[in-house]
Amino acid sequence: MVFIYSFVSALGDVGKAIAIVLLVIQISGTGGIYLVEIMSQLFNVANPFIPMTYAITLVREAQWGLIWSNYLPALIILLVMVTATEIVMLIIKEKADKPAHYLEERMEDSGLF
Repeated sequence: MVFIYSFVSALGDVGKAIAIVLLVIQISGTGGIYLVEIMSQLFNVANPFIPMTYAITLVREAQWGLIWSNYLPALIILLVMVTATEIVMLIIKEKADKPAHYLEERMEDSGLF
């Protein structure tokens, strides 16, 4: 949710599109549905960088009993990703807020959206 809110807050409608693409990649590439090892090389490379990978690890550990050597690294990595996203999105929001609002106003004026 932090990633989606950050993208939408910083980039408006463009952020919504990025969030949808990120969601599709996360659902496919985290190993929650199929094993990542049997999927394409793209998902094998992207898997460590996708936040949902670590969220799924946390849920699995909570369901089947905690193994702290699996739980704590996943929790720490997820918290680092959230913190890094917030910092980066604050910087992007400062730079992209005015152009994003301008683009949204022009789209509303066009009558297409």
